[in-house]
Amino acid sequence: MNSLQSVKRYMLIEAPLEKVWSALTEAEQLTRWYAKEASVDFRVGGRMELDHGWGASTSGIITEIEHGKHFILQGEDMSLTITTLTQEAAGVRVSIEYRLELPFGDAGQAIADNMAYGTLLFLHNLKSVYETGQDSREKMWRTWIGIQHMTVHPQDGQPAGSKVLSVKDSSPAADAGLQPDDIIVNINNTTISSYSDLEAAICELAIDEQVSLTAWRNGDIISITCNIGSYPVPYCA
Repeated sequence: MNSLQSVKRYMLIEAPLEKVWSALTEAEQLTRWYAKEASVDFRVGGRMELDHGWGASTSGIITEIEHGKHFILQGEDMSLTITTLTQEAAGVRVSIEYRLELPFGDAGQAIADNMAYGTLLFLHNLKSVYETGQDSREKMWRTWIGIQHMTVHPQDGQPAGSKVLSVKDSSPAADAGLQPDDIIVNINNTTISSYSDLEAAICELAIDEQVSLTAWRNGDIISITCNIGSYPVPYCA
């Protein structure tokens, strides 16, 4: 069973409205911060196809445009990506919202957490590129430990953290002994309260670095030593 869900993130960009609009709608500008390759026929009924790298892509039909304010991309699965620009005193607020069918339960939450984190990373890169000229994509998704996980909040004695849903075979996490239902609460003395906290902490670590993880397992706090692996799909893929 699936349910219709909304995943939304936003960022304030200190740049002129038309410049930000171009960054979101023109193929040449999209490749500066968001896509390795882009094909855009920016009109109602036109297609947008983006290759982000890491084996990820976005494609769909543009169904609605209000110049300088918003546009909607409809995917082949009927999901909607709604991009909205709002002029504020300090700059332009860019909001990206996904409306899509996701599985009920933990699996759907993990997908939503992943989408929210990835979107925020790219919005940070949009801000960086158009405010400072610095593109940070090659620093994204360099490292991993090989788990699917999701944000959990304190309840029934369990702590806030990121809950392990699955562990990939032969991954650093598997070698370290992480198990489904473990809740990671700390990595190298950095508190982990969410999916984003864990992903951001791992991203800052070096490939082959050995780290100390603290996790909640069946009511006990355990310590695990884990090596940091190379992300399995490189940016150039």
